[in-house]
Amino acid sequence: MLNINNKAVQLVDYRQVEYMYNTIKDYSIVINYLRKTAKELRDGTYWDPYVNFGQGGYVKNVRAGMEYDARADMLELLKSNREYIMPDEAVTHYTVEFKY
Repeated sequence: MLNINNKAVQLVDYRQVEYMYNTIKDYSIVINYLRKTAKELRDGTYWDPYVNFGQGGYVKNVRAGMEYDARADMLELLKSNREYIMPDEAVTHYTVEFKY
């Protein structure tokens, strides 16, 4: 972040932004996993190997299921709306004038 001519200027690496966008497009597998886990947690059919002192068991946790749904919603929002991660305007050249 720079301050030039009393304006805040943020330098953006478009390769990194494009890479982030391309990886978000591949998140449909993750979204499906989050939705499945959220449903299992709400229904009580989620198997957790760490409950019952390591013996494992089924877990019903509605709050955790809602958190998984919220994560899936956020990923779907990022995946479907590119403008949330892309900068508003692309400025390729900027002239700075120094006056003494």
